[in-house]
Amino acid sequence: MPTFKLVIPLLNDHISLFRGPFLYITEAIYFEKITDAEHSALWRFGNEDLKNSVRINETKCIKAVFQSEPSEEDAQKLCTRLHFLLNVLSDQNPLIIQWSILVEGDQKLVVKKVIEHDAIANYQELRKHGYKINVATQRDALIQFFGTIGLAIAQDANAYFTIRKFNTSLTRSDFYDTIIDSTICLESFVSGNAELNFRLALYTAYITSNNGADRLESFNRIKQLYDIRSKIVHGDINQASINTITGISQNWSYYHGKIKSALTYYLIYVSNHTRDQWNDHLKGIILNVENAQLI
Repeated sequence: MPTFKLVIPLLNDHISLFRGPFLYITEAIYFEKITDAEHSALWRFGNEDLKNSVRINETKCIKAVFQSEPSEEDAQKLCTRLHFLLNVLSDQNPLIIQWSILVEGDQKLVVKKVIEHDAIANYQELRKHGYKINVATQRDALIQFFGTIGLAIAQDANAYFTIRKFNTSLTRSDFYDTIIDSTICLESFVSGNAELNFRLALYTAYITSNNGADRLESFNRIKQLYDIRSKIVHGDINQASINTITGISQNWSYYHGKIKSALTYYLIYVSNHTRDQWNDHLKGIILNVENAQLI
């Protein structure tokens, strides 16, 4: 019985992962350059965009092997999870994933379908920025975190939506959209709507820092970010708002770091707790009956 393989090209012009042999994330998911056989199958399939985007024995890919044909939804979710994993561990620039290719066969390969992922408006420009994994990343930690993401998605239905919004926030061509996606990503792990901007800023401050001064700065900045997001979505933009947005854009690395840290904390916690326990944990941290387990 033939197997199925999902081939996910990593499309940045330069990819720097680990030195030495490429990594197996699981027994069935691994990194490997696109092979002659896979490239030939792609040429027979006739997708011009992909044919022009991948290079034989050069383009690095993530490959996932299945014993039966996965649904398109399952393929999308796996790609989103892998994309998020490497985006969180990026040294600077986002990883560019535009398509995945479902291949059938063990000897002569046949492309079953090409699956398009979240559209990237400035795709060709972003490709020029190389991807480099953070030098502090350990192979075992990457493997463990991939499992953690899967457990978090299984435990909390919000987790998949959250990581997808994180991915899209990194490739928006309009900075206003970056702000919107980033704040949606944050607010998805805070339940309820009452005083959302206040609670969002407060919880983020507490789960990303254990220093009073740092928490105060984080609270003020995240609250400002959410306030300006509200002005953007409601069309309430004046010169003062534009000045604020300019200041945020100039210091975006700070906001991005806080969002990434808060999201990682959330995923690790909900990977082995329920959503209700997560809500209680946030309240417990604020009321000083629990400690934040800072990463």
